[in-house]
Amino acid sequence: MLVTLAWATFILWSFVFAWHTRYADSPVFAVKPQRRYWCAATLCGIAGTMILHWFIDPVLRPVAIEDYPTSPISLAAMTLFTLSFDQLFVCFAPFAFLMRPFRNRNVATGLTVLFGMFLLYIHARLWNAQFSMPFVFELFAWRAASGFVAVYFFLRGGAMLTLWWAFLPQLRHIPAL
Repeated sequence: MLVTLAWATFILWSFVFAWHTRYADSPVFAVKPQRRYWCAATLCGIAGTMILHWFIDPVLRPVAIEDYPTSPISLAAMTLFTLSFDQLFVCFAPFAFLMRPFRNRNVATGLTVLFGMFLLYIHARLWNAQFSMPFVFELFAWRAASGFVAVYFFLRGGAMLTLWWAFLPQLRHIPAL
């Protein structure tokens, strides 16, 4: 499994480094993103943390126990996975891949968000629970909004800014441990 994950990571980063800068006209790792983008990413991360903590986690935590950390070590593992692979698979690589054929940021962004929503749909089918339609809408709205925000920060400040934004919501698990 480790070899497969390493191979997939290598291939996905290859997409990003080969196509993102060339077709999106923005660097993968910005040398020095503007301070306003760091502030915006921090505020969005805090807002995302509150949304997840108050609206999504109370419904999902009892149903999807394996998606939530149970110890400091599992929190560290989940956070490292999120930072090393999750954003790569849901944002960086799909966006770079889609920029190559479409060469349009808006189209690539929209399709990247739809890809993230499709992955959520597949993941949600594994849960053995019935959710209310408002919650399902809320869950997909969160996935869409977080997808747009991730691509926005990726284009404005590179991968590090997006990873910072993705890191902050992971901190919401600390009080529950």
